[in-house]
Amino acid sequence: MQERIKSRLELEGIELTSDLLNQTISGLTAHESVRGFLPKQLPEGALQAITTSARSAPTSSNLQAYSIILVKDEQRKRPD
Repeated sequence: MQERIKSRLELEGIELTSDLLNQTISGLTAHESVRGFLPKQLPEGALQAITTSARSAPTSSNLQAYSIILVKDEQRKRPD
């Protein structure tokens, strides 16, 4: 059986009273992203096109803050 994922509130030790904890807050703090990887390399120039496009995308307050993490190590791509 798969272990239940803890919400961000639980991970940070935050306890909310029942009048503050609602379905929206529960849903947002329980969100997680799981990435999948294909077993093939990107075509030549694809990474540059993707990162240039991502940096050009509009953001809130027009800040254009971003982080890009390139994972090449096959061991790190595998799910736990």
